[in-house]
Amino acid sequence: STPSKKTIHGNELRQSTHLPNLYTYHGSILTYSLEHGEFDIGLGLHACGEATDLVLRACGEANANFIVSPCCVGKLSQTKRNPYIYHATAGNEPTISYPQSATFCEIIPSSSDFDVLAKSADYSDIQDMRTSRNAIRRTAKALLETDRLLYMKETFGYSDIALTRMDPWEASPKNDILVGWRKKANGVGSPYRKISDHAYPPPCSTCNRDIDSAIDQLLAPVPEVENVSCVFGDWTEDENGKIEAELRAFIASANDTFKFPTGMGPRRRKLVHAIAERLDLAHWSEGKKSADKIAVVEKK
Repeated sequence: STPSKKTIHGNELRQSTHLPNLYTYHGSILTYSLEHGEFDIGLGLHACGEATDLVLRACGEANANFIVSPCCVGKLSQTKRNPYIYHATAGNEPTISYPQSATFCEIIPSSSDFDVLAKSADYSDIQDMRTSRNAIRRTAKALLETDRLLYMKETFGYSDIALTRMDPWEASPKNDILVGWRKKANGVGSPYRKISDHAYPPPCSTCNRDIDSAIDQLLAPVPEVENVSCVFGDWTEDENGKIEAELRAFIASANDTFKFPTGMGPRRRKLVHAIAERLDLAHWSEGKKSADKIAVVEKK
């Protein structure tokens, strides 16, 4: 639609020379949605952290359909500093509290618990796509995005919402897509009418494998025999065996503290922490930069 206002807070809407119905605007998402909420469909690609939620709310205020691909959900944690918030507000305080939907506020009432979910969901290892490795983290991402969709439905009355993925998945490690539409909103209906008999994305059994794998991993019984190794689904059996052997050798030694070498990377350090926790060892990381960080374990 043609904008009714050509300036917003002194920022001019610039009209394209070749596409007369295309305007560009440089300024805050919130400013645009509050003073110029006239658009039919909102598109957001990899808006960082809280910026995705500002895009969604702008669409809600404008009564517009939305197609949004989020990014960097780890920055939703209260313990993180989101550059977008700083540039938009000149401060580090978030403008949105999480979780957002009534459903998730009941399930996860503690903001610190949501911080754990956000940290787990901040995952972008594209080489693990379509495998069981890190399925729990991808499931955490799906849960976080579901909170966003439910909020949009509860607050702005979207008739239909869907969480889907880019095709192919390998198009981007941040491949989740949030879709929301209203019945005949601004004359624009469901984007799926032409490919399905229903107004929703066609079922995809492959998309559910992460959730099924995460359930199996999280609900798998813990071995009762002390010496039986518990293989974590995010790592290979060989990786698990090597780290556990090192930790058991440390337990049998006279040393009180053991430091793993640098260069392990965050993935293997995570495995150290997971096995150390199961073996009832104190554990933490030391070092400032990722490349220099080491995992440390200590007998309690």
